[in-house]
Amino acid sequence: MLSEKRSDYALVNVTAAAALLLMSVPEPTLAQQQEQSSLPEAPPASTPAEIAKLPTEVKVEIEGVLRTCNSPVSVAGDLSAYRHESDLWLIVLHYEKIRCADLTAICRSKGCLHQVYASKDNQPYQLVFSAYISEIEIVRRGNALEIISGEGTRLLRSNKLGPN
Repeated sequence: MLSEKRSDYALVNVTAAAALLLMSVPEPTLAQQQEQSSLPEAPPASTPAEIAKLPTEVKVEIEGVLRTCNSPVSVAGDLSAYRHESDLWLIVLHYEKIRCADLTAICRSKGCLHQVYASKDNQPYQLVFSAYISEIEIVRRGNALEIISGEGTRLLRSNKLGPN
């Protein structure tokens, strides 16, 4: 029984020593916390490989817009989103993902350029919508497709969306 009390006493001493050791580690000051980067560095923007994978007729249009950058271009995130609706294929382009020296032709005070291209029955893609807005979403409502802004404003509604 005496040996049990000694081992309990030793355990208490080890626990107390560990607690004292942890308490002696200084907490960083507010200034030190602010100096430390709380978020990891953002990954570098990707090369425009995503642009190269787009259909030729869309790529030609994008390259025309990108020439206004007057510098090399990179893409941070997903520039394009695809949507399939029966015989209709849509490509939505989010130009706010573009990184370059001069964004004045791509972004305005209301938002950045967003475009929707459509292809019906395997025909070439055609531009069906283009606007400077904060965000864009395509939703199905009944038999029609709607293009909605990030603010919830309906910008276009059509049950014949796509090239003629």
